[in-house]
Amino acid sequence: MGWSGRAPAPPVSETRAGGRGGRACRPPPPGSRGLPRRARRGFATAKRAVGGRDAAEKPARLVRDARYIFENSVLPELGHLLIETLTTDRLVRWRNALAARPMGVRKKRTASIRATRAVADTDEARRKRKATANRSLTMLKAALNRAFHGGRAVSDTAWRKVKPFARVEKPVIRYLSADEARRLVNACPQDFRRMVQAALLTGCRYSELTNLRCADFNTDSDTLTIRQAKAGKPRHVVLTSEGRTLFTGWTAGRPADTHIFLRDDGQSWGRSHQQRPLTDASEIAKISPPVNFHVLRHTHASHLAMKGVGLGVIAAQLGHADTRMTEKHYAHLAPSYVADTIRAHFPTLGIAGDPAVTSISRRNK
Repeated sequence: MGWSGRAPAPPVSETRAGGRGGRACRPPPPGSRGLPRRARRGFATAKRAVGGRDAAEKPARLVRDARYIFENSVLPELGHLLIETLTTDRLVRWRNALAARPMGVRKKRTASIRATRAVADTDEARRKRKATANRSLTMLKAALNRAFHGGRAVSDTAWRKVKPFARVEKPVIRYLSADEARRLVNACPQDFRRMVQAALLTGCRYSELTNLRCADFNTDSDTLTIRQAKAGKPRHVVLTSEGRTLFTGWTAGRPADTHIFLRDDGQSWGRSHQQRPLTDASEIAKISPPVNFHVLRHTHASHLAMKGVGLGVIAAQLGHADTRMTEKHYAHLAPSYVADTIRAHFPTLGIAGDPAVTSISRRNK
């Protein structure tokens, strides 16, 4: 047989394996067999859907928090699954398991196993776990919706039918009385005392205060410029005369680019440096249970609400995008027409008698 100048044709099996141009064909993703060919294009797992979120669109803090939620709550159970194989039942079981699992605790960076502690058998503890599960569900649905609208999923029916736990997002907002606030401030070490004073007088978050620089205090308008807010938009926080006096003293004669709040050793306050001094100060001030830093923010807003300040003004001071969150937390504290009318017109029945117990605050007046 003569030479024809053509290479011998490869076996049929090699042709299928080699694909066009001799390149190896990638087998269909696991779980995709039986699905329409259109559904296989751009086939993505839940992990790819989560990783596809554009970090440039969100503030760094929100991106960091979202990454933590995905890595600890979503990816271990769902990350390996293809989006098209997710079912409503599978997602509901995942949501329920999140609400029942032990609570995560801080661990060393070198630790490879997630540290946990058992959830207390109380209604409040169960409410908190369900609220946490709801936040994880919201983050996952946002990532899956992004994949769906980007053409990487054929349908969004599976997760659209999964609803969050109901009636778990309404905790009782805790705030300090004026007397408790003074006791807490006096019990704090000097460097941390300034942070607590600023939080009570401005309602700023811990991260917002740690990022403040001397140039952010405007002496002309008596305001603070919060450049790195949670919502990603800068805002201006109004200072009272008491706040103006303190910030004037804290910033006087210091370079504009210096952090306003520093520790006694000259270092900046870190992400997790606030709770231990607050716990110690709460014990000294005889405030139980110990407060966290967000209680100081609630204290600022609650006292404004109780003085009749409009919820729109409080929302602007706290940096809320609208009044929904403000109304949810503080509307019950605001004086209302209903409450004023009832107290003004309901008669005294004379059935209370002479109280045998008088509160300390009233006895000292």
